[in-house]
Amino acid sequence: MAASLRFKVNGPSGGSSVFSMPDTELWGAAKAEIAAKVPGLGAGAKFRLVSRMGKAEVASTDSDDTATIGSLGFEARQQYDAVVDAPGAAGAAGAGAGEAASGAAGSGGAATGGAAPMKRIIVPADNTCLFTAVGYLLMGRTKELGPDLRELCAGMVATSDFPEGALDGKSPAAYAAWLRDKSHWGGAIEVGLLAEHFGRTIVVIEVKSGIAYPFGSGDKCVYLVNDGIHYDGLGRDASGSGREADLQVEFDTADAAAKAEALAAGAELKAARAFVDTATFALLCTVCNTPLRGEKEAREHASKTGHVNFVQNK
Repeated sequence: MAASLRFKVNGPSGGSSVFSMPDTELWGAAKAEIAAKVPGLGAGAKFRLVSRMGKAEVASTDSDDTATIGSLGFEARQQYDAVVDAPGAAGAAGAGAGEAASGAAGSGGAATGGAAPMKRIIVPADNTCLFTAVGYLLMGRTKELGPDLRELCAGMVATSDFPEGALDGKSPAAYAAWLRDKSHWGGAIEVGLLAEHFGRTIVVIEVKSGIAYPFGSGDKCVYLVNDGIHYDGLGRDASGSGREADLQVEFDTADAAAKAEALAAGAELKAARAFVDTATFALLCTVCNTPLRGEKEAREHASKTGHVNFVQNK
């Protein structure tokens, strides 16, 4: 029996549309309906759909038209960002859509309108990197507050009213317990919670795709860069001192120059191939030692077995 999937697609111009389709719907028909209804697309548009939760691409206009949306990985109660791939097509992003860097990186540099890239503020790769990076940017330039912000997010989740399925299939209490385990790292859910708590927009620059994902709706913003599995902060060397402590880390959300510099930093890292492809990297289930390839296999394994603890298998 077909399952009904109700999901939301955010358009590249900031609007969105909600869809309800059976998981047996063929992608050819689904993409035509999505293109027709989502603001900023239209018939014939070339686009990709990227999961708002896991940042994984689920489908594109080049995907197999005869595949079902269920087999492609569409899930109920999820949000997907429509990313238009036409050269130079990225415009101002709304609160629910990502923005791609305009221009291409060349020989280690980043075009992005000629902007100089921001400096990367490196934090320890200890599974608490997201929380540590946000703590540094918004709580006084210290890299000691990661555990405190992890606990803050766990407490927010435990008392939340997240809809069923929004917390990777877990109840709020179960997800909070999962998050308190220091072997797990934060992602889109936690970025959204931190943006809400601090009243700031937190913009995540994804290195592999070159897309800026904004979370929250504050007038002030900070920038993070994500290589697929690790978060660092970004800052502008406005003084020219080169010292991390002197970097400007908070900006007006409407500051287009700051956004261009953050995107340029991501493009520079992409040119150096400083990212992990979560669709293909090797994982190992620490419960049963099953080797897996990419996020999709990990999700399927977790659904079948209930095992949710994975490490990178080098």
